[in-house]
Amino acid sequence: MDKASIIKDTIEYIQRLQAEEHQMVREVAALESAATATANAPAANPLGIGGGGAEEYEYGGYDALEQRNKKVQRALSVSSINDAVLTAAADASPSPPPPVEIQELRVSKVRDKVLVTSVMDSGR
Repeated sequence: MDKASIIKDTIEYIQRLQAEEHQMVREVAALESAATATANAPAANPLGIGGGGAEEYEYGGYDALEQRNKKVQRALSVSSINDAVLTAAADASPSPPPPVEIQELRVSKVRDKVLVTSVMDSGR
């Protein structure tokens, strides 16, 4: 393979990864908004049928959702993902996990505000 085809393949691969990243961010935003909507839904009218539905959409529906998506994209970070994973793990198992002895820790900067972390443990 010549250099040009390697670079072309690399660019296509990066573009596919970026598309997957955008799709995952959209899915996370949809799940979070669904969870928020479920938690905040009024008990008397859970489907929002009648009585002010158009006003909600006009004054806060689409624009609020768009703002929320932007905030989610900005706020989505390793720490928030880690917190969610730890919370889910704590809910799933009542006993604490066994301690992990870290043998090697490598952090590499991929781009601005993006780091790749590699952790090697003792494997016990």
